[in-house]
Amino acid sequence: MSEQSFTCDRCGRDRLRRQMKEVMFEEGRERIRKQLCSTCLDEVMRASGEVHGIVGQEKKAAIHLSRAPDDIR
Repeated sequence: MSEQSFTCDRCGRDRLRRQMKEVMFEEGRERIRKQLCSTCLDEVMRASGEVHGIVGQEKKAAIHLSRAPDDIR
């Protein structure tokens, strides 16, 4: 049985679905949700400043960014 995969919204690499990290942020009044690999998550968290843990849509936990870096939009 093969595992499902996802494509990272930032770098475009295919990864196993269990390795997916959810990131959310707001643009105006719209909530944006991205699926990132762990490498991109680390880079985005460093660049964004303030980070909060929240409940995700697909995962138990997700990251909420107070300000999203330009390369994730």
